[in-house]
Amino acid sequence: MRRPLRLIRLLALLSALAPALIPVPASAQPADAAAKPFVATAELGKPAPVGSRRFIQGSKEEIELGFRREVTLESAALVIAFAVASENIVAASNEKLLVLRAELRNPEKTSNFNVSTGGAIGFRLWQRYTGTGRFQFVGHYDRETLRYFEKNLKSGESARFVSVWRVPADFNDFRLGITTETATIVPWYDLRESIGRLQSVFAAPDGVSALATATVQAGKPFDIDGLELVVHGVTRPARAAGAVVDPAKPVLAVNVTATNRHMQQPVPWGWQYLSSELVDGAGQAVKAYPALYDEATDAFWSGDIAPSATARTRLLYYPPSGQMVPREFRLTVNPGGRSVTVRLQD
Repeated sequence: MRRPLRLIRLLALLSALAPALIPVPASAQPADAAAKPFVATAELGKPAPVGSRRFIQGSKEEIELGFRREVTLESAALVIAFAVASENIVAASNEKLLVLRAELRNPEKTSNFNVSTGGAIGFRLWQRYTGTGRFQFVGHYDRETLRYFEKNLKSGESARFVSVWRVPADFNDFRLGITTETATIVPWYDLRESIGRLQSVFAAPDGVSALATATVQAGKPFDIDGLELVVHGVTRPARAAGAVVDPAKPVLAVNVTATNRHMQQPVPWGWQYLSSELVDGAGQAVKAYPALYDEATDAFWSGDIAPSATARTRLLYYPPSGQMVPREFRLTVNPGGRSVTVRLQD
């Protein structure tokens, strides 16, 4: 779905404020930030001030200009894919998604402020990140509708939203500060123990780092790029691609069930979105024929899997030798680039 022109212009304007909206490394903190011990100044579930305050010199009377916020960070979690109303957000193989659920309140008495998908809050890092990968803001979304977040908050009004960020796959120092584009007041959270761990086949043993590869057993469901897949093992069909198989040229088939269980938008599925191969005990591999077939009709299959729908599909392999005994099935799904090895035999 295309964003409204007004929103696109707003995001273009906000790009000039990037240091306030993206994670800021320790070098942008006060000079002694890396040296002094970390102190968490805010807790999950409790309101905390964020933004800045302005005063009249001499009288110290506060001027309300809509710069103050009150944020209640309710939870933080890591995921590989996240569903919103307008798109399927999927982490690439070198990253994961950080999902912050929060409530924003206007504590000022006289000023209203507008918040949008690009300008609600940002976050800062306590320590400099020196690994590989990137940090990238994706968007803020309304908690109820999961559509782009845009509110005009009057005095005392609040709104709940979810914030999504792309963070490096190996990043694990979740000492974060919540900020805005005018922030001088930054609440700091220590989320290293409380952050929701990855619930994915690609989760590292620590539950925080994300892997690019995973290994599963045939017949067991696994997640990949917003889909749930089940690989059902290898068969030798009598018919393949709409024709009777020549006994002199045997065909191996792998049935793959793909379910769009969690996304709110259709997920594309077809041979052009994946690559796969069968591997025998000696390490010899044969790649799939570049087509995907409907398991029931044996007809060519390519399309989108609607929310909550399932596609039962088949991949075909033509080994040079009919004696091939596959032990592994290797699958890579694009564009995310994550790979899964399915053990066919122990």
